Amino acid sequence: MKEVVYSLVKGIIRDINTCTDEIFAEKTMGDGFLMIPKDKTVVSPVNGVVKSVFPTKHAITMLTDKGNEILIHVGIDTVELEGKYFEQMVQNGSYVTVGQPLLKANFDKITEQGYDVSVLVIVLSNVQMRKENLNKEVDGCVPVLTLSDE
Repeated sequence: MKEVVYSLVKGIIRDINTCTDEIFAEKTMGDGFLMIPKDKTVVSPVNGVVKSVFPTKHAITMLTDKGNEILIHVGIDTVELEGKYFEQMVQNGSYVTVGQPLLKANFDKITEQGYDVSVLVIVLSNVQMRKENLNKEVDGCVPVLTLSDE
């Protein structure tokens, strides 16, 4: 079982260990990647079901078609904004495909408020992963993680 996780916003792809938040950088919740956004629309990095959109709209959990659980986390400590500057575009239980918009974020306003706007993808499932396209600037959905249970 192999599954590809794609980039989810126009911007620069970085390894999760470069995150300014130690919990994410140390992979406490799981491994993954982050992106420095150059656009306001965050799209689905996988095909699957939206399990939950946090009430503050800054985080979404998804269950992929292959049964992997991922967390999409927009910004560091942006939970404190209580949903301000975020526009939710999917509902709990929605089926989405790669590239489908999940939310929009006003990253300029979030930055003005003093928050790190890194967009993270954390794989919560216990799987092997191979990373590619790190440190590249991308304009669309490109493969970043290949997950496998081998």
